[in-house]
Amino acid sequence: MTVINELITGPIGSGKTFTVRQRLADEINAPNTQTWVIDLYTNLPDWSSKADRYARTPDAARMLLQDACAEIEDRAARIAELGLPEFVAGDEKHGLHLVVITIEETQAVLDDLECVRLVERMVRMGRKVGLKTRMTNTARPGPTAFGGSLVIAEQMAAGDVTELPGRSVVGGVTGRGKSRAFDEATARLVTGDSAASDSDAKAAT
Repeated sequence: MTVINELITGPIGSGKTFTVRQRLADEINAPNTQTWVIDLYTNLPDWSSKADRYARTPDAARMLLQDACAEIEDRAARIAELGLPEFVAGDEKHGLHLVVITIEETQAVLDDLECVRLVERMVRMGRKVGLKTRMTNTARPGPTAFGGSLVIAEQMAAGDVTELPGRSVVGGVTGRGKSRAFDEATARLVTGDSAASDSDAKAAT
């Protein structure tokens, strides 16, 4: 099994939370899978009893992320000791399950600098040992996206990206969201181009 980080992005009202609910529902009964959820805005209250871990306060979110990073360290050591080339969920050799960590409304979590540091480690190293990170984020690329972390931006852009279109008004004509503008603005953010500014954010929405 290849573990791929996942980003669900789109403007307000585009259906990000609905999409997350669908993904969580698919995973909850999947074999060899655990579901961890960070939900600071309480968009997913019913998952407080369904998820294996659920955090709805900043302190609880920070603790969950700390535990995730500790899990990465433990798993990396175990897999290395066994001499396994890659992680496979449920492999009898290590007995480890896949952990999917969903961060609903990511920007609220990444306002905390320690959380930024922890998430950087998670998205960079977690998938190698069976920890998948899923983020939802409003489509406003710019210098402060992903807590200002290029590491997070790069890792999430390289994963499975679902962009949900929203309604937009351009030149008096109502149309769907501008995905090309979003792609170009995000690319400038990832490459560190200073041109990724407020105008990029407006173009992307």
